[in-house]
Formats: sequence, structure tokens, C-alpha cells
Amino acid sequence: QTCHVGWLPLGEGTEDYLPNKVFEYASMGLATAVPSLGEAGRLVTQQDMGFYYRDQEELLSILSQLRPTQNPLERWKNKGLNYFREQGDANVCSRDFADHIEAMAMRARPLDRT
Repeated sequence: QTCHVGWLPLGEGTEDYLPNKVFEYASMGLATAVPSLGEAGRLVTQQDMGFYYRDQEELLSILSQLRPTQNPLERWKNKGLNYFREQGDANVCSRDFADHIEAMAMRARPLDRT
């Protein structure tokens, strides 16, 4: 069997958390289920790469309605993978960071070494 949804079992008081699992799930092409609209929930819903749920009953209800090859599951999986390729890939981030440092260096004044 194949996994289609990654689950973040966050508890109370974790609204400000943005666990690496969000990016791991996106990199694997999984939709993400988060239990709140905290940081993780906002990212997941803004990027349309999964869903949030309020309680166990709602989670089970949503999961029972999903089908592996139908929307919204396929859309969430594709959006997550695209988000990771554009924003989370280390090669992309490193290249962007190097470009940023290079641009800063070009704007910097030479040091007076006297």
C-alpha cells in the first residue's frame, strides 16, 4: 500500500511550531494533515498542500472521504511537491542565499585597511 497523507500530531500550545515534517511530507509528495490553524496549518492551507482538522472525528471524516486519485488529494500532493521544489530544496535555497550574499558584497564599500 502507498501512503497519501502525512499527519502532524501536534498538541495544545504548538500553534507557533512549524515542524520539519511539513517540508518532509511535501518533498515526498504527500498531502499534510495538521490539527490547527497555527503556523503549520496556515502554511499547509495557504499553499493548498493539505488540510487542518479540529478534532479526531473531523480528521477521520476527512480521511474517509479521500480517494488516492481524485481531487483534492491529488491537488494537495502536487501542490506540496511543487512548493518543496520551489521553496524547500536545499540546492534552491543555497543558490538563492549565495546570490543574496554576492549582491550584498557588490553593494558593500571596500574596507579601509590602513
